[in-house]
Amino acid sequence: MKKRISGLICGVVVLTIMGCAQEEGPAFTAETINASDLYTMFAEDMSYTDWSFWEDVEGLLEGQAPHGALVRSYANDPALTASGDAYPYGSLIIKENYAPDTTLTKLTVMYKVRDYNPGNGDWFWAIYGANGSVEGEGKIQGCISCHRARRDHDYTFLHDLN
Repeated sequence: MKKRISGLICGVVVLTIMGCAQEEGPAFTAETINASDLYTMFAEDMSYTDWSFWEDVEGLLEGQAPHGALVRSYANDPALTASGDAYPYGSLIIKENYAPDTTLTKLTVMYKVRDYNPGNGDWFWAIYGANGSVEGEGKIQGCISCHRARRDHDYTFLHDLN
């Protein structure tokens, strides 16, 4: 009986810890981050299309190369509530890229990971096809070279931090 109660208590503790961890999302590290798991987190586990927008970038907006002719951007709570000079670790910004006829062509993603790439804001970059297939990931030089122009805004074009 004691073993059964002890096992039950351990099970409850483990499930409670797992539940808390799921609310915060997986804690990717510089060693564990990868585009496939990141996609599972934001597209399947968290359903990013239910997230909010910054007021100044809400809805389907005109885009520019290398993104689509039209774009729609989403951000998780850490990114939405960020202030100061830099986004907090765990910030996730997703840009849906559309053709002129509003066909989704790809997703471009920035995810801030501690010690991932300190020389370039610690952003992990990912590019996905419309079906979620990984087209690029990591320290993508095309992304970094363009976004480096916004180094003083933590490499982001969408929204200026306050």
